[in-house]
Amino acid sequence: MRDASFREPSIFRVLFRTFLLRVVDFDLLSADADTDKLFGQLAAMLAAVGVLFTAPLILIGGRLPQTVLETMEHLLLTTTMLLVGSFSILSWDSIFPNRLDLMVLSPLPVRIGAIFRAKLAASAGSIGICILALNSITGFIWPLLFCPEGTGLLGAIRSIGAYWLSLLACSIFVFCCILALQGIASQVLPRQQFLTLSTWLQMASLILLLGTYILEPSLEGPAALTDPSNQGLLACLPSYWFLGLFQQLNGSTSPAYTCLAKRAWAGLAIAAVGATGSVLLAYFRSLPKIVEQPNITPQAKRAVQLRKALLPWQSAVFFFSIRTVARSCQHRVLLAFYLGVGFAIVLAYLNTSMGQPHAAIHHLEPPENIPISFIVASLLMMCIAVLGARMVLGLPIALRANWIFRMTEFEQPATYMTAARRSLGILSGGPIWMIFALASIVMCPSRSSFVHIAALGMFGIILVDLCLWNFRELPLVCSYLPGKSNIHAVFWGFVLFVVPVINQAGNAEYHLLKTATGSFLLLCGCGICTVCIRWRVTILARSQEKLRFEDAYPDEILSLGLRGRE
Repeated sequence: MRDASFREPSIFRVLFRTFLLRVVDFDLLSADADTDKLFGQLAAMLAAVGVLFTAPLILIGGRLPQTVLETMEHLLLTTTMLLVGSFSILSWDSIFPNRLDLMVLSPLPVRIGAIFRAKLAASAGSIGICILALNSITGFIWPLLFCPEGTGLLGAIRSIGAYWLSLLACSIFVFCCILALQGIASQVLPRQQFLTLSTWLQMASLILLLGTYILEPSLEGPAALTDPSNQGLLACLPSYWFLGLFQQLNGSTSPAYTCLAKRAWAGLAIAAVGATGSVLLAYFRSLPKIVEQPNITPQAKRAVQLRKALLPWQSAVFFFSIRTVARSCQHRVLLAFYLGVGFAIVLAYLNTSMGQPHAAIHHLEPPENIPISFIVASLLMMCIAVLGARMVLGLPIALRANWIFRMTEFEQPATYMTAARRSLGILSGGPIWMIFALASIVMCPSRSSFVHIAALGMFGIILVDLCLWNFRELPLVCSYLPGKSNIHAVFWGFVLFVVPVINQAGNAEYHLLKTATGSFLLLCGCGICTVCIRWRVTILARSQEKLRFEDAYPDEILSLGLRGRE
C-alpha cells in the first residue's frame, strides 16, 4: 500500500520532467550536443529584453513623468502577453501526446489523467520559465516606480505583488485562449484537415498577436480611458483590461480602471472555462485518432509532372524537403512563426504609409506610386522568410533515414546543393515574391513596379545563395548542435544591424526608382551581385569532397588545440 501511494506522484514527476525537456527533440541532436547551452541562450535573450527596458532608467536617474510610467505599465504587460502567446503557439502540438507517446505509454500502467496533467504542467512550466526570464529585472525595478507616492515600503511591496499577479492573470488568459482555439478546431475539423490547417491557424494567431502589439493605439492616460469614443476599442483590447487590473490591485480607485478590471476578471474566467472544456473534450476524443489515423497523407498525383521534369537526385531531395516541412508539426510551427513575424512587420510598415496623406495618383510621377514603406516591408519580408526557411530546413526530422542518402551518394555534392537551393527558394523566396509582385502590380502598374519586382526577385536569389554559402548538408537529415547557432547573438544582430541596413537599402531603391537611369543602374547592380554570388557558391560547392550528415564541434575545441604538443 505504501508503494502504491507513491506510484502516481513519481509517475507524474517522471512524465513532467520528460515532457518539459522535450522542448528540444533529443533524437535529433548530435552525440556531443550541449542542450544546456541552448537553454542558456534562450534565457539570456529574454533577459536581455528586460535589460533593454530597464537600461534607460540609469541614464535619466529613474525620474519619469506619470504619462511615461503609464505607458511603461502597458508596454510591459503587452510584451509579456506577446511572449506567452508566441510560446503557446510554438508549443501548439505539445498539449496532446503524439503517436510515439501512446505507443510507449499505453502498455505501461500509466493513467491517461497523469499524461494529461503532465502535458499541461510541462507546457505551463516552460512558459513560466520564459516569463521569469523576461521579467527577472523589470519585475522588481519598474514596480518600484509604479507605486503611489507616499506609500513607503508597504506600497513598494504591494506594487511588486500587484505587478506579478497581473502578469500571472494576463499570461493565463492568453494561454487559455490559445488552448481553447486549438481544442475547438480539433473538434470541428477532421484530424487530417485540422493538421493541415494548423499552420494557417498558428500563422493567423501570430499575426494577430504581433499586429496588435505593434499597431495598438496608446490609450493609457485617464482622459483617453474615459473618452466615450474609445470605449468600443478598449472593449476589444485585452491588454488594457489587465492594465486596469494592475491599477486596481495597486490601489487605484478610478472608475475607468475598475471597469477594465471587471472585464479582465470576466475574460479570464471565460477563457479558463472554455479552455478546460474544449481541451478535455478534444483530449479524450482525439486519442484514438492519433493512433488509428495518419497525420497528413501525401498527394502524389499532383506532383507527377514535376517529378518527371527533374532528375532522380533532384526529385528525391526536393520532394523529401517539401513534403517533410508540410507533414512535420514541428517544422510547420517554426515556419509559421517566422512568417507570422514577417507579416506583422509588413503590417507595421504599411500602417505608417497609410497614415500619411498622399496626393492623387494622376498628379504623381510613376516611380512615386510605390511608397517607401512598401519597398522596405517587401525586402524585410523576403529576408525573414528566407532566413526562417533556412533555419527550418536545418532542423532534422528523420536521422534514421539519412542512411538512404548516404548509400545513394553517387553524384558530386554540387548536384545535391542545387536541389537544396531550389527547395529553399520554393519554400521561402518564391511565395513571398509572388505575393508582393501581385500587390505592387495592383497598387501601381507602372515602370517602377516592374523594376521593383525584378529587383526583389534577384534579392531573394542572393539571400538563398548566401544562406547556402559553404553548405555541405542535405536539408532535414543532418543532426545539429544546439547552441552553436548563438540565437541570442543572431537575434540582436538582426535587430541592430539587418533592419537598419534594409531600411537604408529600401531608401536607396526608392530614390533610384524615380528615374529611368536609376532603375537601370539598380537592375544592373542586382544582376551583377546575383551572378557573382551564384558563381562563388557554385565554386565552393564543387570544391567539397562529400556531404556532411553529422554536425560536430571542431577537433580543436574537443582537444583544446594541444595535438601539436603531444
